[in-house]
Parts: sequence; C-alpha cells; structure tokens
Amino acid sequence: MRDVIWPLVLIVSLATPVAAQVGFFGYVGVMCDHDDPFDDSGLTDYRAEVAGFTNANHVCLPADPTAWADRIRTADAAFRPILSIEGAFDFEGAGPDGASGQATWPFILQAIRDSGVDPGRLILHLVDEPTLRGIRMDWVSLAAARVRADLPQAEVMVIEACRIEGPPPIPPEVTLWGFDCYTIPDPGAEPYFMAFLNAALWSLHDGQRLVLIMDANHTPIHAANGLAPDAMADVARAYAALALATPQVAGVIGYTWPGGVDNLDERGVRDLPPAVIAAHKEVGRLLLGLAP
Repeated sequence: MRDVIWPLVLIVSLATPVAAQVGFFGYVGVMCDHDDPFDDSGLTDYRAEVAGFTNANHVCLPADPTAWADRIRTADAAFRPILSIEGAFDFEGAGPDGASGQATWPFILQAIRDSGVDPGRLILHLVDEPTLRGIRMDWVSLAAARVRADLPQAEVMVIEACRIEGPPPIPPEVTLWGFDCYTIPDPGAEPYFMAFLNAALWSLHDGQRLVLIMDANHTPIHAANGLAPDAMADVARAYAALALATPQVAGVIGYTWPGGVDNLDERGVRDLPPAVIAAHKEVGRLLLGLAP
C-alpha cells in the first residue's frame, strides 16, 4: 500500500504551509446516547467532559422524533452540532427517493426549524464512508442537493475512508469533505497519507473545504502496528500540526471520545492514559486558539 505513487503534483503540497487556527474541533460520540463500556458510570452524554477545548461535537437524534428539536437545541447551547442525518436518506436501502428517504428528511428538517437553532451553526453529517460501503454516489449527491436546497446556510459533510486507489470523486454538492485513515503515527510524515490528502485537496470544488479525522482511539490493530496507548498523545499532536500547516482544513474531528462506538476492542480518548487525555486538551486549545 505505501509503495503507491500518485502523480508528483498530488504528492507535493498544494500550498505553502501557514500556521492558522481551524474553524472547529471536537469528537465523535459526544451526544449519541452511547454508554462507554469501559467505565461503570452509565454516562451517555459527554458534553461536560469535552467543554473548554472543543467547539463542535457529534450529535445523534434519539429514537423519539418528538425529542429531536430539544436535542438539537441542547447541543447547540454547548457547542456547534455535528448532526448525523444519514438515517434520513436510506442509503443502504431504496435511497433518497424511496419511501423512507422521502418521509424522514422532512421530519428532521422540521425538528431543526422547531429547535430555533441557526442553520448556519449546523454541520450536517450526511454519510460515513460511502465508497467503502458501496453506497451509490449519485444518491449521495441527490441527498446533499436536497439538504442544501432546504438549509442553504448549513454545512453538508461527507467522510470517506482512505484507500489504495486514492480519493473517490467528491460530490460538488457537499461543502465539507474528509477521510479517515487510522494507525499512522505521524500523518504529515507518511507519504501514503499525504499523497491521499493532497489528491483530495486537488479535487475539491470551489466552496469546499477539508475535514481531518484525527485517529483518537486505540484498538488491537493500533497495538499490532506498534502504537501503544500512550503513543496516542503524539498522534494527536501530529494531526494538530498537520491541520495548522494546511490552510484548506476547516476543522478536525477526533474519532472517538467514548469507547466502544464500533466494537468492544475500541477505546476512546476518555479511556486512554491521563497523559493522552491531557494531550488532547492541549491540542484542542491549540487548534482553536484558546488560552492554555
């Protein structure tokens, strides 16, 4: 995989590195009713834990639609909501024009309106890793266009998985695009990662910006690749350095704050050693230009 060479223009940085703050920083799983299996607290809302060093975090809608507006309003009072809306478009079923896809989005749209939250505050996470999952890109474009027509002030985000072939086509209808690529100690020093990133930057359309997905969890795969739990502190610092050196980066999202989001082998930042948690707080304040 790491022997792949894309055209030189894609490997060379597309812009002179200039240190700058990013627009947003936060984590996956903060308000998703998820109980971290690695503690005994029963906590499912982590707003208090990430306060002071994040300004945008992942929010999921609860099962009860009558609670959606309040969830959005409550999240917005604490940070900028990164709201998952994938379920509205039935990407793994009949798609946005199917019965479910036609019915669900209007309910979410109404909940956003009822919340009273400024749509310009919302980062709407449309779909996660669509190419890896075999989701049709024309469906992604259709859904993104629908969301932007209804909420033109909101950001519409798609996150892909890195792959040997390079970035898939980036739908012009989305405003934020990013990718995840795990178990790399220093992405800025990894040719494969940087080739993928620079190819993505080359492919962005006017009005689109990049989101960096920070490797912020620890699994047996990390261990097998030589990354001990303590090493995730330096991984966080490396992602921050890359974000600050890449002017096209709009924000950084750490995957994940709580553990067990995907499986019981996955520890989130809050489950890692105190030095790692301290490094993430340091990184968040650095990225957002906050006082140490």
